[in-house]
Amino acid sequence: MRKSSLIKEILIDSLGVKDCIHGNNKTVNKNLFNKRALSHFKFVVAGGGSGGCAAASNLVNHGSTAIIDYADDHYYQPMWTLVGAGLKTTAQSKRDEKSCIPSKSNWIKDKVEGFDPDNNTVLLGNGGKITYDYLVMALGLDIRFDLIKGLPEALGRNGVCSNYGPGNADYTWKTLSNMKEGKLLFTFPNAPIKCAGAPQKIMYLSEAQLRKVRALVK
Repeated sequence: MRKSSLIKEILIDSLGVKDCIHGNNKTVNKNLFNKRALSHFKFVVAGGGSGGCAAASNLVNHGSTAIIDYADDHYYQPMWTLVGAGLKTTAQSKRDEKSCIPSKSNWIKDKVEGFDPDNNTVLLGNGGKITYDYLVMALGLDIRFDLIKGLPEALGRNGVCSNYGPGNADYTWKTLSNMKEGKLLFTFPNAPIKCAGAPQKIMYLSEAQLRKVRALVK
């Protein structure tokens, strides 16, 4: 392996967060990319969440960098556990996506529809294409409540709570803060989830809250 290739791989593996909060980034309007358009970047980051912004903040110093993400809002999702425990609010976890895109990067505000790895190409939602020398995958996970029968209908009512998804943790705190007695049941999925520690953290925080108010809860 050439030294230059090794350095580039280390850069992708050693992510920092120095510039991921604020930056005077350029926004590439998705309307500029039609079905015939093709633009090239040295680094393309698929996904503009915390991971994608952290990666791009390092890569912008080593070549042209683009972040592909269609969202207007950026959520710091680890905070939602604290929202469910009443220590933070959902509003505190939210920022404008534009403010989180690293400076000197290019924000392509569109959806990622697919990949053509044989041609180093990302396919955009509007039919456009972006080519790259190096691709960073930071798309996160989709929460599929619909795969559990009855859960979408039950979620957010009758004491059925989840801290995953913007706004869901607000109901967790509403339920917890009004609880004086009864039983709490916490689930820990045996599957790929966003944070394996989250189900445990809300359990410990809930116990602390209930002890505080001396609730008779098991």
